[in-house]
Amino acid sequence: GNHAQGVALAAKLHGVASVIIMPSDAPKLKISNTRALGAEVVLYDRATEDRDAIGARRSEERRLTLIKPFDEPQVIAGQGTTGLEIAEQAEE
Repeated sequence: GNHAQGVALAAKLHGVASVIIMPSDAPKLKISNTRALGAEVVLYDRATEDRDAIGARRSEERRLTLIKPFDEPQVIAGQGTTGLEIAEQAEE
């Protein structure tokens, strides 16, 4: 949900389309916020479907860049800098 909204916002700010794959049982507010940011939301059943397979297939079919919520160097770097900022602010 948070990653979805962040990617949707970044896409909107850069004037590009975004397709976000979210579990159908994600909080309704996060789904609606992601859509409100202009993203196309694709829902899947996490018990019977594979998010990674859906993402790989969609990105290949539509020639999209796949940005995973984990295991993505730039996402990890961004999370790391956020952690540093929190630590610095807590110190103050």
